[in-house]
Amino acid sequence: MLKKHSIFIIVTVFVLTLFSCKKEPEQSCSSCSVGGTEEPIGFYYSKNGGTVIKADSAFFNVAFKTITSYYQGIATRVNIKTSSQAPGTYTFSIPANTLSYSEVSVTYLASGGSLIISENVNNKMSGEFVSHGSGGGITSITGRFKEIRGK
Repeated sequence: MLKKHSIFIIVTVFVLTLFSCKKEPEQSCSSCSVGGTEEPIGFYYSKNGGTVIKADSAFFNVAFKTITSYYQGIATRVNIKTSSQAPGTYTFSIPANTLSYSEVSVTYLASGGSLIISENVNNKMSGEFVSHGSGGGITSITGRFKEIRGK
């Protein structure tokens, strides 16, 4: 009988220990993508709605009011010129706000679309852009950037 009680106590302790483990709380995030994972930091874009490309480096220049990203060296780049770098929406229209893309033997210039700067705080800028235009067979470039640094 003592053996039965000992087994019962051991099983009870094991079950209580198993179910009393604290589960990690689910993360809540207003800037998370669908699925609950946080958007990664960096500069991402796609040409003609194709594969998303992560830039190797990206920054914004306060003096020239530009946002620049580089991919596989300096020859492939997205360059966005703005009339301001304050949060807001900017329509691509020459000469105030422009978006250009260049790679070896290809130059694209946006003729329309917009840039949304959602945040520019503590030398970190975030936002997104949509453009349509032409050059080198490219008709659109879309993208987003999160917490790129200023120079």
